Amino acid sequence: MISALLFIILASALGVYLALDYLAPDSRAAVLLKSLPRGGYGLIHASLGAAGLVLLIANAPAKAILARAGVSGFASLAEWIFGIALLLGGVVALIGVRRRPPGLVIALHAAAAIAGLTVLLAIVGLA
Repeated sequence: MISALLFIILASALGVYLALDYLAPDSRAAVLLKSLPRGGYGLIHASLGAAGLVLLIANAPAKAILARAGVSGFASLAEWIFGIALLLGGVVALIGVRRRPPGLVIALHAAAAIAGLTVLLAIVGLA
């Protein structure tokens, strides 16, 4: 569970960096992002997030442990939310091949990821 949290936090940190590039393309952060080939950081971000989701699914705590903590449905909720964030991230990547993705899709991806991270932190904190 902690390994899944670590991967998700690393993906989130890189996601914040990518958001800076999206919001302020002329900033210093954006210049550094241009050092990798196009999409390099996005691919790393996606790989970390997908690995975190796989680890979360594989290492989800037992329902009895979660029920004692009062968060019995949180593990499956976090998995679903991260799955939605992963799908929205795929949409961002597909749109980004041809043009700049719309801010709404990126905002929905970020909102799902933040909600999933919040639920995952609740699981780790309470279980």
